[in-house]
Amino acid sequence: MNAPASSAHREIVVTSAMTPVSGRLMIPPVSRGIVLLVYGPDAPGNRTHVREVARLLNDSSIATLTIGVLSPDEDGVVQDQSNFRRELWCVSDRIVNAIDWFCDQPAVDGLPVGCYATHAASASALIAAARLGRHLRALVLHQGRPDLSEPSLRGITTPSMFVCAARDERFVEMNRKAISMINGPTELLISAHHPMYGNGVARPDTVARSTARFFERYLSH
Repeated sequence: MNAPASSAHREIVVTSAMTPVSGRLMIPPVSRGIVLLVYGPDAPGNRTHVREVARLLNDSSIATLTIGVLSPDEDGVVQDQSNFRRELWCVSDRIVNAIDWFCDQPAVDGLPVGCYATHAASASALIAAARLGRHLRALVLHQGRPDLSEPSLRGITTPSMFVCAARDERFVEMNRKAISMINGPTELLISAHHPMYGNGVARPDTVARSTARFFERYLSH
């Protein structure tokens, strides 16, 4: 199903943070929830996936704001774990500020809020989730680094889904450990990026749909 004809994307700048963040806003004519989608300077294929998740959410009458919250330099700092704590907290500030800005939009005021984050931005999204508490109703992390935000994990009560690639056993175990520390409902979705799929492994073209269904479930009540 395509988005309603009256729907339109709008390029915006969130100026409430010390570092302005540009993004793409889409609010369907009738919305039942909102999701902030955040990514770093990752591979083009990852951004394509984020856009597909946003499209499916829009088709389900969920408003989206898609933003890039990491500069290339910050992404390197996070991945190398060098002086990363300060950078993670700075980026989590941007995520919290973007959610606050999004929630202040008259068309979506009072609607339940979710967050989707990929790769390096996921660590900061977990910190933001611990800070936001019950205000954040659903969280999805795609191929993230939860180990970088481990001190915040036990403070998270938000229903969370972790998505990681089957080919990377280290990431799978890292995400399983994070799940064991979170004090809220959790799911683990293992995806594949090759033509052979085994039991318990999700095809790449189903990951975006599974993500959208997770948000639909937790933003609908």
